[in-house]
Amino acid sequence: MEAIREQVPVFEGSFRITQDVVIAASSEAREMVNSFFSSKREISISGELKYQACDISLCYPPTSVPVQWALEVQPLDLKRSPGAIRHK
Repeated sequence: MEAIREQVPVFEGSFRITQDVVIAASSEAREMVNSFFSSKREISISGELKYQACDISLCYPPTSVPVQWALEVQPLDLKRSPGAIRHK
């Protein structure tokens, strides 16, 4: 950044962002999770990605974009599961 006589490290290239997702252990959550095992369901996860982009000459103001994923949860395959791990 010539204007302020500083060098700022800049990442160039592809990257991957990961985030673990945990379903709360409330009784409502347990019921929801159990229902996922018995039939095909879809759940949705939403959030916000905050970032700041820069190019060779300037850094843009920080911004954010909404993100959302729809996940299809398949029921447990009880016919092929070993007996020891089957839910009864």
